[in-house]
Amino acid sequence: MQATGQASVVINEIHYNPPAPDGRDLEFVELYNSGPTALAIAGWKLDGGIYFEFPAGAEIPASGYVVVCRDRELAAESYNVSQAELFGNYEGSLDNDGDKVSLLDGFNAVADVVRYDDRFPWPSGSGSVDGGGASLERGCVSAPSIMPTNWASALGNRPTPLAANSRAACPPVPMSVPDVVINEIHYHPAGNSEELEEFVELHNHGSQAVNLGGWSFTGIEFVIPQGTVIAADGYVVIARNAEHVSASFGLDNVLGDFTGQLANSGERISLLDAAGVSVDSVRYSDGGEWPWEADGEGRSLEKIRPDAASSDPSSWTSSAISPGDFASVSAVGPLGRLVIQRLLIAINGGGEFVIDNVRLSPVQNLALNLIVNGDFEAGVEGWDLRGNASGSGVLNGIGVDGSSGLRILTAASCGEGCFSCSSRDSVAQSFRSDNLDREADYLLSFDYKFVEGDSNLSLRLLRGVEICLNEKLVSPALANSSRAESIPPFISDHGRFPMEPTSEDRTTISARVRTPGNQALESVELKYVVGEDDPVTLQMFDDGQHGDAFFSDGVYAVELPTLFDHNTEVYYQVVARAADGSVGAGPRTHNGTRMVKRDLRGFYVNDEIADTSLPVYHVLIPGVSTTNPRSINGALNCDTLRPGSFVYRGDIYPEVGMRFRGNTACVLDKRNLKFRFNRGRYFKNLRKLNLQGMWTDKSLVREHLAWEFIRQLGIPYCKTEYVRVHLNGSYHGLYLSLEHPDSRYLERNGFDGDDCLYKAKQPPRDGGTPIGVAVQSRVTDYPSYWEQETCENEDFTAIADFIGDMHRDAQGGSSAEFFQQRSMPEQLIGYQLAQSVLDNIDSFAKNHFLCWNKESDKWTLLTWDMDLVFGKNFDPDIRPVGTLNDCMLSPGSDLNPWFATSVRGNFRLHYFMDFFFSASAGYYQRAYLVRLWDLLQEKYRSDVYDALIDDLETLLANEQSLDYGRWGRSPVNCAADCGGNCATLQTMIGNTAEVRTQLRLHRNYLIQYISRWHADVRDHDKMKITELMYRPITAGSDLEYIELQNTSGRQIDVSEWMISGGVSFVFPRGTVVPEGGKVVVVRDRDAFLAQYPGAENLATILGEYQGALDNNGDELRLLDAGPGYPATIDYVKYKDGGSWPEVKAGHSIELASVTADLDNDFGERWSASAELNGSPGGATAEPGTQFIRGDFNGDTSVNLSDAVGILLYLFMGEAAPDCMDAGDADDDASVNLTDSTFILNYLFLGGPALPAPFPLPGMDLTEDNLSCDF
Repeated sequence: MQATGQASVVINEIHYNPPAPDGRDLEFVELYNSGPTALAIAGWKLDGGIYFEFPAGAEIPASGYVVVCRDRELAAESYNVSQAELFGNYEGSLDNDGDKVSLLDGFNAVADVVRYDDRFPWPSGSGSVDGGGASLERGCVSAPSIMPTNWASALGNRPTPLAANSRAACPPVPMSVPDVVINEIHYHPAGNSEELEEFVELHNHGSQAVNLGGWSFTGIEFVIPQGTVIAADGYVVIARNAEHVSASFGLDNVLGDFTGQLANSGERISLLDAAGVSVDSVRYSDGGEWPWEADGEGRSLEKIRPDAASSDPSSWTSSAISPGDFASVSAVGPLGRLVIQRLLIAINGGGEFVIDNVRLSPVQNLALNLIVNGDFEAGVEGWDLRGNASGSGVLNGIGVDGSSGLRILTAASCGEGCFSCSSRDSVAQSFRSDNLDREADYLLSFDYKFVEGDSNLSLRLLRGVEICLNEKLVSPALANSSRAESIPPFISDHGRFPMEPTSEDRTTISARVRTPGNQALESVELKYVVGEDDPVTLQMFDDGQHGDAFFSDGVYAVELPTLFDHNTEVYYQVVARAADGSVGAGPRTHNGTRMVKRDLRGFYVNDEIADTSLPVYHVLIPGVSTTNPRSINGALNCDTLRPGSFVYRGDIYPEVGMRFRGNTACVLDKRNLKFRFNRGRYFKNLRKLNLQGMWTDKSLVREHLAWEFIRQLGIPYCKTEYVRVHLNGSYHGLYLSLEHPDSRYLERNGFDGDDCLYKAKQPPRDGGTPIGVAVQSRVTDYPSYWEQETCENEDFTAIADFIGDMHRDAQGGSSAEFFQQRSMPEQLIGYQLAQSVLDNIDSFAKNHFLCWNKESDKWTLLTWDMDLVFGKNFDPDIRPVGTLNDCMLSPGSDLNPWFATSVRGNFRLHYFMDFFFSASAGYYQRAYLVRLWDLLQEKYRSDVYDALIDDLETLLANEQSLDYGRWGRSPVNCAADCGGNCATLQTMIGNTAEVRTQLRLHRNYLIQYISRWHADVRDHDKMKITELMYRPITAGSDLEYIELQNTSGRQIDVSEWMISGGVSFVFPRGTVVPEGGKVVVVRDRDAFLAQYPGAENLATILGEYQGALDNNGDELRLLDAGPGYPATIDYVKYKDGGSWPEVKAGHSIELASVTADLDNDFGERWSASAELNGSPGGATAEPGTQFIRGDFNGDTSVNLSDAVGILLYLFMGEAAPDCMDAGDADDDASVNLTDSTFILNYLFLGGPALPAPFPLPGMDLTEDNLSCDF
């Protein structure tokens, strides 16, 4: 497993965006071994955007190559090599916009890593490396892979797998840094105040002034006005709100406002000159190698040295506060309205400050200080030292000018955000404020000196004036606070072997260490700590003998000499010292080498290796016994986050906030868990994680099946996953992981992360039946009914305005015009479908979200808390909580389709849905009923769910048995109704049988209801999407098509029907489709008919549609033309891979069979077409000759001999080739001298790539008279 000696294996070539038609299927990654001997690489891995583990026996030859492909068979055919010479297929796909590829050796040390990009300063261009046919080639094996200048586009746009790179060159060209650089980025201000405080700072570190007029950006939109000059050593700030930034920082050189926003999760920001040429570019992130403190903690992202490469994360850090002299800070704000007011001084995190001269004065009377003993000359008199700050004290001689001062000392975090610490964890002083002017402004000021640790210092009055020191650390138009003469050693790509150590394993830790200034390293050390023990320091090695990959390759490693007991947490950091005295620590933190648990990496030693196919989550809460699983109920509550550790695959996430979640669920035996992860260490990109205990659902399947049904409706949904949980080293139980609705949830579901989510609260108990989305008399009343999941720092004006407008519109009868302008009708229909079909009785007063899409100013409802579904009923007489009821809704208590609305005499329980379905005499009702009827015929069927439940019973058979043995189940409480089934209702199988029964009964009820009251919708016109061509054989998407078939059993008129989603199309008036007939909607009619000349005899050909089908997957919705709101007749959300067929270029996906009630939204029911080019309408493609443009001599490559061959044919009388069309290099319908020069220009002068078909074989869509007889 260990590589030794002077060898080195590197990532040598990456083909991340091969051209159409085969596209991503021709991706590959090539490795090169520069050593003199072959190396065994079994167990080595490629990781990042792709994953591949080398099999037993794998080796890389001396001075040789291995290539790992996404599709071995296709790569072998395309690159003319044997499949036996290639490895694959790897999982995933290389991102065309940039990605990370890591090579891990057998000890999980990162032997090499590349973070490529498709923009400046990396090689770029759609005509070359980014879709033009070229691969990304490494120039110098011995030079760092992180250098963009060490990579180039392959010559001739031809990859070189298993061969020497076409542009190999050592050393690479040094990175050049322009005079004007992006120097500071404030992308996520504290308090989510992005709209006010975001900015980008430019700095001219050159010796001459530069005219910036006409310069612009990508990532944000702004053109610098003409006449703008940045002086030598000067700054220019471009802000999202220039007026606010100017006023806040007292600046006069702020430009703006830019449009768009800086992404909180990271993005690429590029600076372009007036000619549109890239000058500087940075692709930042909110974690990983980038400093997380700039992500919402009040700090900005700063360049350490302006002349460092902007593309390198080592050049950046977050703005900082340095130990040193006293400084003063002040703020003006309100007093607050509490009768007994309290001033809190706190550090959210482990840190130390000295505080002196605290003053709180009315602005109109600054001589008055409301704070007693604010200079601390009387010791701690008047101050309370509590909780996290209880170790603080007043000491003589540490204050300003040697006076007394407060030494505030804290050990842990109170939560996320500057003002998370309550009075229980602060240094506090109380005073009466009822005799003070609460309408006046007050000045809060103090002197401070930072000592060490976390700088998250805050002083605040409760609901009054407040100061967060972190928010004062940005420095627009000033020298960066983190500026230094040298960039410290940079530590990244940590590795560990084994990943999940047991008490019998010695653990090896590795990391990549580099000095950006190419300085010598004096030392690299590992510091690790267990519990309260003193840290242990070990020397790390880069000699190829300690699990560190290869000799002198920048990877350092050491084996820990200690065996650790089961259930042990080990934390560590890597510390590197350079010859100039600079010190770097990894993970990166402003605590430097101070070992603060939250900032460290860690691994968990565990002997309880679970035999399960489910993910295993370890929860570590000190002091909680594992003898009785219910012991956790005394350690956590539903209100307060308690810190603990969360572990997955051996990795520790320290100081994670943990509590129970839910309302009535907080009194159950087995309670739901909520975790909140720290910035910079999100788990699977999740800030919050919910684990459902499923105590109220003995079937264990209801919530998972409900969310899967909602996903299939094509409306926003939460992801779910069954997981196994261990607590403090012992088995704890089976849980369902449930995605938390937040900004990341919004982005995944097609919204913007800055859109606003409001969660409905349990309404105040005032004696009446609560009605959802009720209007309130004042804006200040809304927080009692709604909780902000996003937009936490905005007030409730927006939601108050919308609800108020909706209720005012309803006063004269709700109007469809209002809902068309202010809501998302398709999603509202989907919301009601979910409630009625799933029999969800618990959604009208709470358990839903209002979501506001700011850009469109439209609102929708999103569902939540899907535990009372599939017949599960709430009974308030059941104790301790009504959700434990085992008696079902069906038969007799089913929810009808109009539940919560007043339609057909129902009780109005939800204003939004009632107004919506009552609007304009039921404008939306037919569309809802059509979709409901089709769902009952296609999706909500016993045969469909029997198969799904069978699979879940098999998956969970062992896990539910263990969970039952650990927890038991609540007693069956409906003995009078269950008869002889009471015993089986304690088991999973007995309860899944109940789910099956409830589904059958409720489906029958809904069918009978519709048949009685809305019978006309049962016979609506139907068509199905039956074939999709989203990856044609030729470059581009002109040969895309969508095939549909009439499944109505009669001729239908589809005039003005629509296709929406990834493409858009309106069927022409007069379009009639015969019984069983097919329609093919195309993207380019002329190109389609040229390819399929017989199609018009077999189907109706329509088009052209707007947009293009996404090769990775897309959504298509077929809507009729009413009457009323258009009804969804068919909905397909396909993917390329997974449960859907993964097709090669030129093949369509098609339904194996077509019936009126077939659900075509299941990938398993589709297959790749057997025929190349598919069979739209039953037609086959016109046979065509395939060739490579420019391949005049027919040797399957384009090179100098082709240019010469054209000249010999034109001027020396050589015979014409078999394919004259291949000689038409510039595609002008003739072969002449310009074709030869076109090829030469492309091969040797960087000219444009040849038109399609190139560089792979294909057919020529250009009409000409040139022959081709291959």
